[in-house]
Amino acid sequence: HASAEEKAPEAAAKKAKYDAAVESGTHVCREEGCGRAFSYPSILAKHALTHASAEEKAPKAAAEKAYRDAVVESRKHVCQEEGCGRAFSYPSILAKHALTHASAEEKAPVRGRD
Repeated sequence: HASAEEKAPEAAAKKAKYDAAVESGTHVCREEGCGRAFSYPSILAKHALTHASAEEKAPKAAAEKAYRDAVVESRKHVCQEEGCGRAFSYPSILAKHALTHASAEEKAPVRGRD
């Protein structure tokens, strides 16, 4: 483990990085000892979960699952490939997705006919 003297320059560097980020208007983590800076508040919010306890994460995880379930429920075009089951809002997106299951021969572009 590093001694207090070894940690001092590291702490000063983190503080300088934090101060520069705050001054530039980026979004900075306020968790003690962290100070990571992000360009977008949504990324900072996602990062903040790394500091949260399991109890703090549980309600948000449940809400996200309920939202994902509702979105999937609204998607009526389901891939019929065995083991897939992905669902899409539009048939054109399902058709494009189906190409991921196609063999190389099926994916090859059709060339001019003789």
